[in-house]
Amino acid sequence: MNSPVFLLSLPRSGSTLLQRILTQHDDIASVSEPWFLLPLVYSQKDTGVLAEYSHRNAQLAVNDLISKLPDKQDDFDSVLHEMSLRIYGKLCKNNEVYFLDKTPRYHLIVKDLIRIFPNSKFIFLYRNPMDVYASTMKTWGENSFKRHYAVKNDLEVGLNNLVEGQEILGQNAIVINYENLVTNTPEVIENICQYLDIENNLQSENELLQLNGKLGDQVGIKKYKKIEAKSIDNWKSCFNTSFRKHIIRKYISNLDSTVLSRMGYDKATLLNSIQNHKTSFGLSIKDRYHIFFYKTATLLNGHLFFTNIYKWARKKYLS
Repeated sequence: MNSPVFLLSLPRSGSTLLQRILTQHDDIASVSEPWFLLPLVYSQKDTGVLAEYSHRNAQLAVNDLISKLPDKQDDFDSVLHEMSLRIYGKLCKNNEVYFLDKTPRYHLIVKDLIRIFPNSKFIFLYRNPMDVYASTMKTWGENSFKRHYAVKNDLEVGLNNLVEGQEILGQNAIVINYENLVTNTPEVIENICQYLDIENNLQSENELLQLNGKLGDQVGIKKYKKIEAKSIDNWKSCFNTSFRKHIIRKYISNLDSTVLSRMGYDKATLLNSIQNHKTSFGLSIKDRYHIFFYKTATLLNGHLFFTNIYKWARKKYLS
């Protein structure tokens, strides 16, 4: 294995689709979503982790340890780099040239990845943010806002994180748009293969590879066997009431126009498409309740208290 390839995007941006396309190549290995670099990188961060072992003290200890190393951060990064390469290498069971790490929440550590893996390849995948928003609602919220708290970080800071990483890398990264991927697949594949310096032996009409793993787009894996463009502008069927139209307009209005431009989208065009979108009128009582719960949950961390998944947290003192 030469190096990892990091496929960076927000969740619900089509990264599983692109992963299923690329891992058909003989030179690319992958597993659904590794995630393992997140806790390793966060070991140095003083925010972002709650744990019964006192992450604050652990973070102080780790950074103190790093300060004692001969080359300090460079030494620590080097060890993380070598350990990661050994893990990726063991997953390249057929001597593939690259291991593709597709972990959407890596947008939280994109700058750290660039520092730790300076010679690796980076693919940034962007999708119309309105379709991303709609897909999170349909996939995780049963077409509602009831689990909106789960994607708060992704929708509010994820795009800024990705674009900042993109700007640092400049010409050393490749930027792909989901809409172009599904409508002009052969050209996109060719551009990626050129970027990776590998022969393009991928056939876009082939049946997509089935990935085995706990995470990743399990819905899309089961639903789509071929590349399809049906999911473009799906936001219109989701934001189909005046209240929902107000929510998506507010979301797009709050996004930075420069960030959207770097992603390949024009803010005025997005807002104009929302303005021209015909919706029905209704009281939207359930939506209003879910938005209220979302705001309350994120303010008071109520989602940790009310869900059974984190019931252990109610019985522990987290430091």
